[in-house]
Amino acid sequence: MKSKNSNLAYTLLAILALTLGVGATRTLNAQNWDVSAPGSVPGSSIGTMVAKDGVVFAAGSGGIARWTKCDGWQTIGSGGVGTMYINGNYLYVGGSFSYISIDVPHPGGPVSEQITATNIAKYNLITRTWSAVGDNTMTNPVNAIVLDAAGKVYVGTLGLDIPLDGSPYEQVDTSLAQVWNGTSWSTLGGGLAIDKDPTRIRYPFGVSSLATDGTNVFVAGAINGAFNGGTFVSSPALIKWNGSSWVAMASNIPGLTPSLGGTSSLFDYFSTDYTYSYNSRINSMAISGTNLFAIGNMTGPRDLVTLAYAMPYGMARFSTTTGAFIPDYSLASPGIGYQVVAQDGMVYVSGSFDSIINGSGSSISAYSIVRWDGTSWSALGAGIKWAASGYDNYPGFVTTLAADQYAVYAGGVFDTAGGQSCDNGTPVRWVLQENPVLCGGPLLNINFAAADADKVGFAAVGLSTSDFWNGYRAPNISSAAVTNLKWSDGSSSTVGVTVNNAAGQWGNPVSDGMYDGYIYPQNSGTITVTLTNLPTGTYDFYAYGHGAANDQNGIFNLVSNSIDYGTQSTTIVGSASWHSTLWINGQQYVRFGGVPVVSGQPVVLNVLPANAAYGHIAVINGLQVARRTQ
Repeated sequence: MKSKNSNLAYTLLAILALTLGVGATRTLNAQNWDVSAPGSVPGSSIGTMVAKDGVVFAAGSGGIARWTKCDGWQTIGSGGVGTMYINGNYLYVGGSFSYISIDVPHPGGPVSEQITATNIAKYNLITRTWSAVGDNTMTNPVNAIVLDAAGKVYVGTLGLDIPLDGSPYEQVDTSLAQVWNGTSWSTLGGGLAIDKDPTRIRYPFGVSSLATDGTNVFVAGAINGAFNGGTFVSSPALIKWNGSSWVAMASNIPGLTPSLGGTSSLFDYFSTDYTYSYNSRINSMAISGTNLFAIGNMTGPRDLVTLAYAMPYGMARFSTTTGAFIPDYSLASPGIGYQVVAQDGMVYVSGSFDSIINGSGSSISAYSIVRWDGTSWSALGAGIKWAASGYDNYPGFVTTLAADQYAVYAGGVFDTAGGQSCDNGTPVRWVLQENPVLCGGPLLNINFAAADADKVGFAAVGLSTSDFWNGYRAPNISSAAVTNLKWSDGSSSTVGVTVNNAAGQWGNPVSDGMYDGYIYPQNSGTITVTLTNLPTGTYDFYAYGHGAANDQNGIFNLVSNSIDYGTQSTTIVGSASWHSTLWINGQQYVRFGGVPVVSGQPVVLNVLPANAAYGHIAVINGLQVARRTQ
């Protein structure tokens, strides 16, 4: 533990970690649009997308593809998939198919192999192998998948060949919502209720979306309710399965129904005025806390006198506990919602809209994607637009959406993201934080004010969870050097580091083995960190710097081969959030990218004093150096 020593002005165990990456990829500023990745998906259009830990999966007419920042897109399975869901180490896919086709390496070239799976399958994220889910008796196309906390697999399906015979609303269908309990598929309760009157029904029959909080499963689609035994539970368009029985939702909104019509408010909720439209439904659902967000091409009840539709438009929020509708913002102009995902306490909604509005008339400009942080809504930069539409500032159509801890990934019909041009149909991403995985190696880390073992693995970038960090510890010594620094894999190098004017050491209240301590001068001067014997190449330098107070920022200036690469400072992103280890460029560290290094020429990092309330103080916690692929 790093602590103050009464015999020294400032004392700290400091670790200097230097990582030399042979093939490192670039680091992006967080909270901004990146139109260069994930890039074009193999095949053509995509219909669904999910993400986990920096890996994106997309499915569409070209099959199923997997993307990482190191390998790009790689096809991992055949087409026919319309929905995907990640749980633990498995990717679940559903659709209309009888097998998953993969290419198996063979001396004479890849050979196609088929894994039998009827309309639902799973992909092991670790072994990268496919297998069936269930007993291959799922005859209906699978349109939605979720798993509860017990690992039970729930599916929502589309109905097949249901006659439009004018039957009353409460016609039962036992195939639309089912659960796999480990040995067989079974119907939830007595089945869902559908309406087979062609003057009211909305296509397609069946379930359009599922969501779960781990215990309850929420079912949306072209339904009127469900059956508990022989008892009908009226809950049009949206209903809850509590594990043993069906429970109605949104009883506080009159006229909740999935039907189309246009002549009665009874048939207008969660609907638009398009007869027999595939679009008029809840398209997607997600849960954050006790909030259920339902997104679609829908409106509130229609006034039969003015013919105006009431809110909500495109987006509605409900309580997962009471089922009540919670008034909130709606999507506007044109107000179509396509997808919603929840990630790390945030909710992201995509569709086609240029703003969101509430019942009091307040509006927020947001093009095609918007974020809810648990309290308020906000846009993601300049949003996503479709300039080719011929209209100025026309929103795009973000039809696919995924998110993980690193980014929000968006696909659909658009050609501008954050004011940057992009290829129509090519997924883009809103960067939340940089994925620390570097593509290549080796890598060399320096950690100031600690021993070698005080830090292992990733910081903002890295190669593996076992990355080695070289410790620099010289308390009360103004100048010191470490030679033959080790690469991240533990092997020796000829790279050395010399530190001048940094006799002080102190600690930060964070739990990271590098960022929890720093070195500083025992005067108001500048620290000089000099790297020697770096091999010739192009490098990215990551300098970490912050003291134990909000205004004790790190200020860095880099010089290589007598060329000055400018000055950058930490804590310019966010407010007083420097103590987080959610690494963000400009917050805990700065990056000098694309710096040429000539063998035999030193690289000098000047650490300048910040004008803090405590006094002028220069601080540095750690340093990473990553060599780019040539």
